[in-house]
Amino acid sequence: MRKKILAFGDMHSGSFYGLLPPDFIDVRGNPHGQAPGQKYLWDCWTEMLGSIPPGSIDMVAVVGDTIDGKQPKSNGEPLTLHRLEDQVDAARVVLEGVRRRFPTAEWVFVEGTRYHETADVLRPLVKEFSRWPLEQTQRFPVGEAWVQLHHEVGGGMYKSTPLEREIVRDLLAAGRHKWQDHHVLVRAHRHCWGGWFEGKRVAISLPCWQLQSEHATRRSPAGYVADIGTVILTVDDSLLRQGMCPVSFKEYLFPHPQSNASSATARSLGEASGWTERCRRLSA
Repeated sequence: MRKKILAFGDMHSGSFYGLLPPDFIDVRGNPHGQAPGQKYLWDCWTEMLGSIPPGSIDMVAVVGDTIDGKQPKSNGEPLTLHRLEDQVDAARVVLEGVRRRFPTAEWVFVEGTRYHETADVLRPLVKEFSRWPLEQTQRFPVGEAWVQLHHEVGGGMYKSTPLEREIVRDLLAAGRHKWQDHHVLVRAHRHCWGGWFEGKRVAISLPCWQLQSEHATRRSPAGYVADIGTVILTVDDSLLRQGMCPVSFKEYLFPHPQSNASSATARSLGEASGWTERCRRLSA
């Protein structure tokens, strides 16, 4: 059996740095235009979606942090949309575009961090797209190959170490407790693209759809530059019989532009000249 899975996460709809559809109208009828950074993200998003042939995807996997939440630690300062219902509506618009592109694809959703979203807020949205209930972890077979989706993963300086650790944990659980082990472990949360292969198994960390926020730059302006993009996983269980890893992937990545804005106030006024210039190049 062979299945192509479009996997993405960390949309953070509602964030000033996240995905916002153009000409979005909130529940009270107020329009919300895109800041330069949001326009850049949207241009990247539409470029990515348009480059994938229509109807070529079997499954869409949304791997957590679909919305940005209330941002209580920042008193809501990094938000464009402060009401959760508006954030969910914005995410719905984004996902509807994916559904129109791949109308026959099956959908699966994973819970993100509780700081950003809770199941009770997202569950109505998930029911509109998926026959599968929202879960913290999703796992399913593709023939004889097993896939596991989970949002959070450990951090640190090195991208591959937490992913190798996930494979080891999975194998230990299988060996000690007779749990089902998996051939592909998909994680998000860290906003970085990376992978680790171990025999017939691979663990990957998905890129994101959110630009650097103050949380990412609090220790260094270049300390954590997000990878922007999406990954298509092709799972083919026939490769297992040849002793090979049953998973291959194609990543769609976009450079993170450097902002010349010196403060959150400057960015909120649209003075992020790096983002603006990149948008001009995309639209030229």
